[in-house]
Amino acid sequence: MKAHDEDIYNFIIGRTSLLVNRILLRTFRKHDLDITMEQWSILEILWKKDGCTQQELGQRTFREKAGITRLLDKLEEQNLIVRVPDRIDRRVRFVYLTAKGKSIEEISTAIVKETYEHAIGNIGEEEMAVCKKVLNQVYQNLHDAEI
Repeated sequence: MKAHDEDIYNFIIGRTSLLVNRILLRTFRKHDLDITMEQWSILEILWKKDGCTQQELGQRTFREKAGITRLLDKLEEQNLIVRVPDRIDRRVRFVYLTAKGKSIEEISTAIVKETYEHAIGNIGEEEMAVCKKVLNQVYQNLHDAEI
């Protein structure tokens, strides 16, 4: 591996993700939204299917149990979600949006969409197709190798 290749692998994906998250956080704050991109990813799932289990949210966001619990704790603290134990199996908890959680869908989704559109604004369709293919293959390679 050449030295410059190492820089590419170490920085491009990570720094891009960090920058997107930083821009989104700043823009959320400008609109008085006290959420992070990680929290938004949970809310987005609930906006499409309210009443998911904590386990399902963890699987769909690729997070471990402890990580999803911390995110949900914060969202519940902010009165954006509530967790309701299953009547049959009290270990299972369903996550539901509150009125406040539902109320921020439109503005926060518009912010994310606008940010992503800006990020890929001058990239052609063919380039995006190649980028998606390569990143999906990188993900699959890592996923397949995961122990």
